[in-house]
Amino acid sequence: MRWFARRIVFYVFALWVALTINFLLPRMMPGSPIDGILQHLTPAQLRRHLGNGWELVSASFLPLAVLLVAGLLGTTVSTAVLAALICATVLLSAAGWRVGRQAGLTRRSRLLSAMCSGAFGGAMILLKSLLH
Repeated sequence: MRWFARRIVFYVFALWVALTINFLLPRMMPGSPIDGILQHLTPAQLRRHLGNGWELVSASFLPLAVLLVAGLLGTTVSTAVLAALICATVLLSAAGWRVGRQAGLTRRSRLLSAMCSGAFGGAMILLKSLLH
């Protein structure tokens, strides 16, 4: 029990140190981080970066929508989560294909890129199956 208590105290202290550094470091740096980013981008580049690709939002929204719809259809939580993970895996594979196409890869290389990206989703499904 004593060992466990020491571990808990250590982790709480480490968390406090990490949060303190994370809070103080950006505030001690000179200048604004936004100004540093914007000075390297022209207005046209900034519009292109902000207008193209909401990958994170779309990659998060669609599996969440699948999860909610599956839950509303009366499936179990486990089945709904599995459906959302499969949706995320398909999105990862599509993103791998898209990145390969943008990089000018051959079809074979794009397929390999999509398979590698999809393998991460497969790993998530495997981990979920092993842990639950």
